[in-house]
Amino acid sequence: MLRLMSFRLSLHFLAFFLLACLLVQFPISQAAAKRFLRLNIIKFDGYGWRVQDAQLTLAWHTEDIAGLQLSAGQLHLPSPLNHTASIKLECPRATIQTTQTTIVRCQNGILQLNTPVLDPAPIYIAFSYDSSSRALQFTLTQTTATGGQLDIHGQFEQASWQLTLSAKALDLAQISTRLSQLPTATFTQLASFLSAGTLTLHARAIGQDMQVETAKFNGMLQGLSFSDAEAQHVGEQVSSTFSFTAIPSQADNKWQLHTTLAAQQGQVYVEPVFLDFSTQPVVLSLDANWQAHTQLLEVFHFRFDQTDIVHTEVQFSLHLGDAPSLTSAHIQMLATPLNGLYQTYLQPFFIGTQLDALDTSGYVSFRLNYDKTGTTQLQVSLDDIHIDDQHGRFAIHGVSGTTAWTDAGSPPVPSQLRWQKGQVYQLFLGASSLDLEAHGKQVQLLQPANIPVLDGALQMDLFRMDVLDDFKPRWQFTGRIDPISMETFSEAVGWPPLAGTLSGVIPHVTYTDQLVEVAGNLQVHVFDGTVTIRNLRLEQLLSLAPQLSADIDIDNLDLKRLTETFSFGKIRGKLEGKVHNLVMQDWQPIFFDAALHTPPDDSSAHRISQRAIDSLSSLGGVQGALSRSFLGFFENFSYSRLGFRCGLRLDVCEMDGVEPAENGYYLVKGGGLPPHINIIGHTRQVAWKELIERLKRATSGAGPQIGQE
Repeated sequence: MLRLMSFRLSLHFLAFFLLACLLVQFPISQAAAKRFLRLNIIKFDGYGWRVQDAQLTLAWHTEDIAGLQLSAGQLHLPSPLNHTASIKLECPRATIQTTQTTIVRCQNGILQLNTPVLDPAPIYIAFSYDSSSRALQFTLTQTTATGGQLDIHGQFEQASWQLTLSAKALDLAQISTRLSQLPTATFTQLASFLSAGTLTLHARAIGQDMQVETAKFNGMLQGLSFSDAEAQHVGEQVSSTFSFTAIPSQADNKWQLHTTLAAQQGQVYVEPVFLDFSTQPVVLSLDANWQAHTQLLEVFHFRFDQTDIVHTEVQFSLHLGDAPSLTSAHIQMLATPLNGLYQTYLQPFFIGTQLDALDTSGYVSFRLNYDKTGTTQLQVSLDDIHIDDQHGRFAIHGVSGTTAWTDAGSPPVPSQLRWQKGQVYQLFLGASSLDLEAHGKQVQLLQPANIPVLDGALQMDLFRMDVLDDFKPRWQFTGRIDPISMETFSEAVGWPPLAGTLSGVIPHVTYTDQLVEVAGNLQVHVFDGTVTIRNLRLEQLLSLAPQLSADIDIDNLDLKRLTETFSFGKIRGKLEGKVHNLVMQDWQPIFFDAALHTPPDDSSAHRISQRAIDSLSSLGGVQGALSRSFLGFFENFSYSRLGFRCGLRLDVCEMDGVEPAENGYYLVKGGGLPPHINIIGHTRQVAWKELIERLKRATSGAGPQIGQE
């Protein structure tokens, strides 16, 4: 601050101090007698500045009135200006009184500074100096600068002083352009950054000796526009008011700082966040202590308010210097509407992820504490949160509760979240709650949770999430599915209605980087048989096109219960098979090897109805063939084996049956008591969409269509 004060004095008022010193050191009466005096100074310097080739000329009109002229060929200014200028001061009629002290007064002086920082126009100056009391007063008026105007007033009496500056409508683009002419890289960068805007400023500093006792600034920025080369920091037509006050404390050698900024117009983009102050003004306020010798900044009140968006209060201590370090921090965000917070500050960071298109409502608040021991504690409170994915992939409603997290430096604090309902794709979830514990890089379930799913439930016995070194989450859980009606489930996912229940143990499941893997087998009990799912993987879980892969084994399904579920016709017997190498993209199969057939050891009665025969025939490429023969008089037939195969490749199903037949394959191989029948398929390749349409027609209430393909 001493260096800053010396810089201000040397920049604005060097000429006046130099003049005063010269007048005091020479006998005025002797000079007046000669009517003319010229002094040449080779060098005159002070803290951070230097004057060379200076010349003082006095020409007396009367004994106490003289023309005064002071010039300096080189004025070397200190950092951060670091450049050389020339200076010239003229006062046509300066009053010089030489009784017990020397008093110099000038009411109509003209000061010219040859520097790129100021306009070349003359500066009007009035000043007075008392050599005995060393009291100096001066006023610079109507000083044109970068399209605006400056007025500066200074007063120095004994050890006390005060400076006042008023600036009106200074053109910031011109200022930055002129500063770029100085040999300082910072000013060059500033010129390429600022493109438009004006500054109005009022500043006042009061001090004692070389110490500042109070410094106050307030002003307005209007039409501020800026941009960096990468367009990562952009402002358009920003208007704001600001104020700053600095008061030193002699007792503890600290500065008390207070500042406010209110942005009411314009837009700012700081990648990736966009702020529109015209619709949502921002107000910043700060109260802090600054300790220069220790470089410690203590902010005991910082507030960030954005209308209808966010209200945040911050306290922190920060050691600056070569290696800045945070010693403590307390951040509190008051109850804030989630919708505005998400759209303004969260959504920009989620672009390209599963969270980039959400409809949200409710309120969220949080509190973060960091102390000098390095311990961090975070608490987030949720109040009636509603989140809906605009793509319909997931939703959760009525979320409330408090979550707490701490690092390894302190014991964990329990958390609880509860919700009213939810949705994952077509699966609807009921009201439930989770008791959790978050500590370090780990979140885990404190006790088993029961989550209603359709007309059943998902029982979570273990849940644990770890944050990996690349900040990606990895979670794992085990549990079970309490019986879910297959009819309800199939309706939810858009399948044909199925009988039975979906239940069983969920083995170890893990999720990492949008990949879900099941270690072990997942069993589904349906139609008095068992469906076993192995090698289950789900990639890009919440993307627009998730991909599922698995191997499915089917064992001992009751065909009577299966066919009674559909309008397929009646079949008695058992069914086994597999669907291996299954790959589904966006829940549609694109690859698999499927085979369904009668088990070799099936000793149950094998009977098939005429309706079922027609349905199976349609899958093989023939419809209504049975009804056109004498066998159409029989309602049921015996069979020894039935089944079919399908290898799906590039939307085409390669068809086959239980064994080869002449010019085809057997879908049903006759046997047992008469009447019995063989069904032979002839079509080897069927488009997958066509096969699905045939299956839909076969299972519809209208029955198969009559006709020859």
